[in-house]
Amino acid sequence: MTKDNTGNTATCGFTVTVEAKYCKPWVTIRHGWVGCDPSVDMLVGTLCTFGCFPGYNLQGSNTTVCEAQDRWSEYSLPTCVPRTCKRLIPGNIHTAIDCTDDNNFQSACQYTCSYGFDIFPGEARVRTCDVHGNWLGNEPVCRDVTPPMYAECPSLLVFYADKSHDFTTVNWQAPFHSDNSGLAGTVTRQVRGPSPGTVVQVGEYTVVYQAWDSENNTSTCEIQLAVKQITCHSLYPRPYTKVECPNGRRFGSQCGFTCQEGASLKGDNFVYCDAWNSSDVFYGKWTFGSSQPFCELEKNVYAPVLPSTVRSRAIPGQEEHTVCCSAKRDTWSKIQISILF
Repeated sequence: MTKDNTGNTATCGFTVTVEAKYCKPWVTIRHGWVGCDPSVDMLVGTLCTFGCFPGYNLQGSNTTVCEAQDRWSEYSLPTCVPRTCKRLIPGNIHTAIDCTDDNNFQSACQYTCSYGFDIFPGEARVRTCDVHGNWLGNEPVCRDVTPPMYAECPSLLVFYADKSHDFTTVNWQAPFHSDNSGLAGTVTRQVRGPSPGTVVQVGEYTVVYQAWDSENNTSTCEIQLAVKQITCHSLYPRPYTKVECPNGRRFGSQCGFTCQEGASLKGDNFVYCDAWNSSDVFYGKWTFGSSQPFCELEKNVYAPVLPSTVRSRAIPGQEEHTVCCSAKRDTWSKIQISILF
């Protein structure tokens, strides 16, 4: 509005329009953040800063400016990439590693072992890549926890004494063993009992073998060893027969048969205890077969028949005296009678 000296006025009006220029706002960065000033409106001149959370590195420019309508100084949105740890390598062929996200930040790697191997208590089975690119915990090692195994461990070994002896030389093959880690680090030896190739008396013994591997896992093979005497059944004298076995009835022993006067022997004078095998089980058997030698009275000799009652008068001071009595076939026999007072 204006006014002259006479008081006349005139008015002039117009409208002023101000148009603000903006840039499009940035989207959120995965594993990171965006900060702009001013943060409400992305006007020309607004400065935006980009950053990443711990454990991630920014890839691209960390700042951008709104230079004109919808025009940022940096066209590409930066990205946050995870930090990486040194790639893990198994400590031995018995160890396997399985990771959730390779060797990146926050990746958890689990250690597993082959069959027969394990991680000792106190050692971590899982390692995690931290914000600084380092693996947490010490590297675990899969160690052998399985003892060697005896492929064949006989529970019983049976031997028999030699002919005419109470002993024999024992021999057997030492039990074979295997180990899950191979035989290079294993040791085996006999720790108890008679050894193969030694002379052993009749009896029962315990033989023990032990095997160790490189981790000192131990296994045991226990064998019962028996040395048996092969024997024949006992021989009992028949009537008018005398049997003498000076060395008993073991394998190789000899027994002799003799007859009383007036009797003759039916069979061999001497028999021997022999060894017989039935399905690897030995037993003794006399050489006379099924019929033991025996003595038989000759035909012209008759056995005296004693009377049912003998009458005699005791002589004072004597415990024994001889009486005569009649027997069949008009023969006479003298009988020693013991008289108790």
